[in-house]
Amino acid sequence: VCDPPSGSTLPLGPTTVTCTATDDSNNVTEKTFTVTVVDTTPPVITAPTGTVDIDPPDQGGLVVDYDALFPGQIYATDICDANPVVTIDPPSGTTLAVGQDHLITVTATDASQNTSTHTFYIHVNKLRGHLTAYDASDRRLATTQLNAKLVDNLFVPLQNETIEFYVGGTLVGTATTDILGCARLPFTITQPLGAPIPENQIEVKWAGNAEFEAEEDTATLTVLPALDQTLTLELDPTTQVAGSTVTATVRYGGDIVTTGVTYNSPAGAGGSWAGNVYTCDNAGTWTFTATYGSDSATADLI
Repeated sequence: VCDPPSGSTLPLGPTTVTCTATDDSNNVTEKTFTVTVVDTTPPVITAPTGTVDIDPPDQGGLVVDYDALFPGQIYATDICDANPVVTIDPPSGTTLAVGQDHLITVTATDASQNTSTHTFYIHVNKLRGHLTAYDASDRRLATTQLNAKLVDNLFVPLQNETIEFYVGGTLVGTATTDILGCARLPFTITQPLGAPIPENQIEVKWAGNAEFEAEEDTATLTVLPALDQTLTLELDPTTQVAGSTVTATVRYGGDIVTTGVTYNSPAGAGGSWAGNVYTCDNAGTWTFTATYGSDSATADLI
């Protein structure tokens, strides 16, 4: 027989085992030996995986505090040690720069010096600023000013940043923000009167920087009527034969109007309109009418 007997749970470290043999004549022989139980199993770490996105309070970065960021989420268990030591690199109190992925290494060590590691990433998001586009209005061919303003997440103006201005989807120029975060771009209006979106849509864009995400915004460019608000209708050519085509041009105070116009021809003229192009059927002298809003104009086709 042996002491401790088979089935016993031996503690970590050395244990002396004594085995005794007795024959029928009660002769006894005793032998001892040592069994050393060694812990070779490392701790098991529980922690975030992959990449965790975190918003910083400002462009100075994120001062990491793992207990606050991951309450109860980073710990280790061990089959022999109830309290393995857990360390994290970089440690709490470290400032993580914005716009970057930061490797976080968690290490757990038990009382037998078995270690395990686990890694994940913290991505410190860039800040979100505020880019505002402002509506503009003026008369066709007049030079107006396109305006935008850029501030940070705390609404502090961002200076010396390049703002791109688009009108109708076309880049029309860039301007740099001043001490107030304002960017201004002179722009000569070429859009026709009554131009619809997106032809008269203003769009401003900022590419962002190392601390801030890119931003964009939209506004509306309103083309005002000319001071001379006379509506006129021009036909080209002014003479026709059956089967020929005539192109109509409507002007409002000198501005060519391309949308919102209704064309009418006398019933006897026959023919048909396709947009502002008329196909003639019957010869003769006919008076055609163009209506825009509450105004109308006429022209003769001979």
